[in-house]
Parts: sequence; C-alpha cells; structure tokens
Amino acid sequence: MVRDATATTDVVVIGGGPGGLATALFAARRGFEVLLVERDGDPRDGSADGDFDEWRRPGVPQARQSHVFLGRGCRVLAQEAPDVMDALLSRGVLQVPVGFRGLGVVKDSEAVNLLSRRLVFEGVLRRAVLREPRVGMIADDAVVGLTAGSGRPPVVTGVKTQHGRVISAALVVDATGRRSPAPTWIAEHGAAEPPTSVQQLGLQYVTRFYRLRTAAEYPSTVVPLRDDLGYMIALAFAADNATFSLTLACLVNDPLRRALADPRVFEEVLGAVPLTRPWLDVGDPISPVHPMARIENRWRRLVDSHGPLVGDFVLVGDSSMHTNPTFGRGVSLALAQAQHAADTLDAHDDALQYVADYEWWTDQHLGEWFATQVQGDQATFERFQATIQGAPLPAPSPGWPQFFTGMRALAPTDEDVAQALARVWNLLSTPTEIMADTNLVQRVERHWSSHAPIVQAEGPGRATFEEIVTAH
Repeated sequence: MVRDATATTDVVVIGGGPGGLATALFAARRGFEVLLVERDGDPRDGSADGDFDEWRRPGVPQARQSHVFLGRGCRVLAQEAPDVMDALLSRGVLQVPVGFRGLGVVKDSEAVNLLSRRLVFEGVLRRAVLREPRVGMIADDAVVGLTAGSGRPPVVTGVKTQHGRVISAALVVDATGRRSPAPTWIAEHGAAEPPTSVQQLGLQYVTRFYRLRTAAEYPSTVVPLRDDLGYMIALAFAADNATFSLTLACLVNDPLRRALADPRVFEEVLGAVPLTRPWLDVGDPISPVHPMARIENRWRRLVDSHGPLVGDFVLVGDSSMHTNPTFGRGVSLALAQAQHAADTLDAHDDALQYVADYEWWTDQHLGEWFATQVQGDQATFERFQATIQGAPLPAPSPGWPQFFTGMRALAPTDEDVAQALARVWNLLSTPTEIMADTNLVQRVERHWSSHAPIVQAEGPGRATFEEIVTAH
C-alpha cells in the first residue's frame, strides 16, 4: 500500500477492474514500475464466497451480473500470467474447452473458457497484483484530475487524487470503465472533446445467482447458453464453486420489465424456457435479483481528424470500448488492450505518437468487434420492438447480422459451422476471417435459400410471458 502524498512512477493505472489490474501486472512483469489507484477497497482475505458476498464494489455496477471469460481473454492471461490461471483454478474457477453448445469444440488445447463469478475472478487477479514487487496500489482513493504540461495538445504528466496525492508518471492509463471521466479530465487542460460513437441499446438485465444442491450437476458448462425469445434473452452461466447465474435481458421500454424484479416472476419465466428450466431444478438462490440498466455500445477515441488529442494518456477496457455484455466480450477486449499497452511501453518515446499508434492499433484489431456488435444489436432491438408491438418480424440485415444468424441456425447440425461460430464468439477469429471461408459462406447461403430468415428459440411466446406477469 502506497501512502506518500507525492510519488513518481513509470505508469499510473486508474481503476482496479480486470483491465486495469491486467495492465498493471503485464507492465510490471516487463520491468516497469506501476502505481494503481482504485477508489474501492481491497477484498478480504477469505473464501471465494467471501469475495462475492462481502467485497463492496460500488464502482462496478455489473459486479454481481453474469460473466463469462472468453477464449481471447483466457489466452492473453495464459500467455502473460500462467500463475494467475493456476490460482483461478485453485480458487474453484471452472475451465472448459471452447465450443458452441457442446458442438464444434475448437481443436486447440489453449482455447478455453473460464467460468466464474466476476468478483471471484477479480479477487484472484487483484491479489496477484498486490504481490507483484513492481506494483504499488492505493485503494480507497479516487483520481479527480490529471496533471499536464501547458502545450497543445496537452501532454499528461500524472494524476491528482481525492485525498490530496499528486503522482507523476511517464504514462497514465485510464481503466475506470464505461463512465470514465476522461473527457472532463483532458478538457480541463484544453484538449478537444474525444470523438465518441454511442449506440443506446435500451436493454435492462436482471440476474440471480444460485448454488447447486448436494450431489446435483450443472445441466451444461458450455458457452454460450443463450436463447433469444424474440422479445427477451435468457442466459445461463455455470460459475465457480458449484454456483451459477441465470439472467433475463429485455427492453427498458417493455411495459412489463419491472415485474422481472419479483423473484416469483423471474423464476416462473425462466421455468417456461427449456434452456433455463433444468437449472432451476438443481439450484437454490444465494442472491437477490440484481438489475442493471443503461446498456450501450460506446467507443471513445483520443484522436480526431487532426491527430491525437492528448499525449501520454491512453484508455483501456470499457473506458475505451464498451460493448453489450450479453456477448461477454468486455474482459477479453480489455485484456487484449492491456497486453498491447504493455508490449509497446519500450517504444514509448514520443508522447503524442504513442497515443496515435495505440488508437490505430485499437481501431485495426478491435474495431471490427465493435462494428459488428452495433449491427447485430440494432437487428435485435428492431425484432424485440416488433414482437412487443405485434408487428411482423424484420429479417436480419444483409451482411454480418444475416450471416451470423445463419451460422447459429446451422451450428446444431454442422460441426464446421459450430467450430467457426465458437471461434468468432470467443474473439479467436474475426468476422472478416470467418466470412473469407467460401465453403462456409456457401453453406450458410444454401440455408437461407430454403429456410425462414428468423431463428426463434423454443420458449414462451409474448402472450405467455404477459400471462405469467399478470398472474402475479
């Protein structure tokens, strides 16, 4: 724990979520001195259940929502910190091969998913960072602003905290999440407003955690377990230490959405969905129903048409790129950025060029995931709205949404399609790479020529859902 009112270091990382922790750990293991500042306190030294039940993380509204740790993020973690992977498994986190509904298992022993509650995963990573000799950490304090030179664009020289600390650094990394105050911080030093792409999804999540009953087994440990009912999404996630979570996602303008906060309604709806019904039969609840709203796709850039807006300051994870958590991409994208930031620290000799290069890398290597997420979510929103209003369902838009829907329809009977779908779902292959497979494209096109353009999951229709709600 660092307690000095002033300090100097190579890198300051703001925010102790997975992206910030990974950045600190990866940079330190390359020989850099790192200081991490996190406004929430440390986890207690106790059990995995203690992390979930007792660790207060008000700065992370999604802390008690469902999480899955996809193949891309697990691969980065295995490359950078195999000891952390071992610690996660020792903590009761499950490791399973990457596949799609148990089909098309990716033929790569390093392609794995980790199944864990968010706070258990984060607790293991936090403790690894606290043990790292080159990392100092300030908990229970918050960064309230940056220090910077007087030039234009400004070059960041450090941070100021709520408790009066001033920390100088060669590089400042903002990993504070989707509500990052970075635009305000850099504006205080004369920087322009960061260009930001935002798609408000109008979605609300409700999640409840359960524990397996004695001698019971998970109905499945494959990823994803997700069904789109046409007006709502149902998800099931196995997790660590015989726990699991069930989630429903609906539109915030759905007039019946508030009823899902009632545990009776929540479980009756889940019991009507074939995907989730078996999970209710094997578990007992260990949490309330946790809601989360304000779901969006947001990409914030620190460059505009004139070049970088600021020097020696970069964004990692949701501060940079926040995507709809239904697909579980957030931690993997954050770990990929953390690895790239650490890889390029040795070349950090031009404050503005470093930011420009970092943003270019994010655009080239992660931008496609954002773009296809926006396309797919727009199609989902339109279908949900049509179902609620009783209107005809629109077909998926040409391009990736239509192709992706076709892959999901074919995956249960075509192992090659299932494997390709598993790879793209886990960020191990890009949509462009998948669509470059002409044989795969032809099979999907043949499917579209003889099937309806809508893939509807088995489960209660809208009228049945309304009956369940009104009965309570």
